[in-house]
Amino acid sequence: DGLHGADPHVVESVCTSLTSIFQSHGAVHLRSPLLRPRLHRTNLNSTQTTSIGGPAEVMNKRGTVLLLPEDLTASFARSVSRGGRATSHMKRYDIDKVFHKS
Repeated sequence: DGLHGADPHVVESVCTSLTSIFQSHGAVHLRSPLLRPRLHRTNLNSTQTTSIGGPAEVMNKRGTVLLLPEDLTASFARSVSRGGRATSHMKRYDIDKVFHKS
């Protein structure tokens, strides 16, 4: 089913193949930040609401609500929009876990 019964050898083989393809096209492995702040808006944008239930939320010691990644592009897009012009034309990839509310 892919959720609990995925064969680790198959997953590793697929990840290795994808990594090879991405690198052959000039992409570099760049990890996305694990946590990002929750926006304090009354109308949520499309990156915060999905048919699955939205991003999983955690709270830090100060009481700030942070979001775990539900897609690996949002955090990178956020960093580029905050002045990362040098990274805006970079080919990059990340193969990692994503989290959703259950």
